[in-house]
Amino acid sequence: MGSVAGSLLFSGRGFVPFVYRGRLVAHPIPEPIIERARKEFGIRGTAWLARHSFATTSFDAELEDRLSTLFATMSMPVLFLQGRLDPGQHPEEYAEVTTAVADGHLHFLDAGHFPHLEAPDEVSRAIRAFLLPAP
Repeated sequence: MGSVAGSLLFSGRGFVPFVYRGRLVAHPIPEPIIERARKEFGIRGTAWLARHSFATTSFDAELEDRLSTLFATMSMPVLFLQGRLDPGQHPEEYAEVTTAVADGHLHFLDAGHFPHLEAPDEVSRAIRAFLLPAP
């Protein structure tokens, strides 16, 4: 993903449908959203930027950096929303976030890798409940 081949992959017309209809998705993403993402990936420079984000890190390194460095600096309340059905980022990888962040709250959603696209109402409810807790 972080190579020149990654740029070609990201810029291919089949990339967005492949990802947004593929194994990372637990619930279908509406076609208008997939079409919008396809247009956004078609904007000049987007494929290069997407590739570059993968060229500078890895999933394992990013998770380690979050747990060992980033989270310790967070003093504000933080809501972690994670898809319970995400085959790429497993729930056990998030087991430590609530202890790594002083005021961290973890909420698993019935979704895959793209909860905001797969279950937008559930995401909105979780955010509202976090921001406006019951008295």
